[in-house]
Amino acid sequence: MNKEIKKEFERVWQAILELGGARHDKISSPAKKKSSSKVSISDLVLSLKEEGFFDTPRSLKEIQNKLASKTYHYPITSLTDPIKRLVRSGKLGRIKKEGSWHYAKR
Repeated sequence: MNKEIKKEFERVWQAILELGGARHDKISSPAKKKSSSKVSISDLVLSLKEEGFFDTPRSLKEIQNKLASKTYHYPITSLTDPIKRLVRSGKLGRIKKEGSWHYAKR
């Protein structure tokens, strides 16, 4: 019986190798694959900075409208955390203006 199991195992193993190997990263579900064509909100905001958009302090609403003019439509709630991370990392600055936060280049 052991010889039959070993023979069957070798047959299955050979079939796996012929299909592209037994590496688990090659046998993954399509839902787990990350698309490289997606652009993060942080990247979009940094591109606005490079364009000079943040030469003057801007509110979240102004940032949202500018992204929308470039066909990137996000609710303000989706912008707050990425912008906070950019402020913490020193890539953007913020000031309190008229009772709300405005963001500018550093």
